[in-house]
Amino acid sequence: MGELTLVWLTHVLSQADHRMNRVQDWVGRRLTTLRGCGLVGLTPLDVTDDRLADVLRLLSDDERYRAFEQELMDTCCVCMLWKPAVCDWTRPR
Repeated sequence: MGELTLVWLTHVLSQADHRMNRVQDWVGRRLTTLRGCGLVGLTPLDVTDDRLADVLRLLSDDERYRAFEQELMDTCCVCMLWKPAVCDWTRPR
């Protein structure tokens, strides 16, 4: 479900279009790029309207969404602690 969701969100953000019926054709035109990004086994049949509807159904379940979100954040995001620089705009450079 994670890769399917990633592909769908990439489509939504790059095309400014959330409609499920556009994703399959979009994937078909970009298979080489998507496979180069690590989605080696991806085919347009992986992103049918029915599969995307399954994602919505699963993510609408609060328990499953929390588990998905936790797994996504554990694998995709690296948080670093940093100390912001203090800017003194009154001093010339």
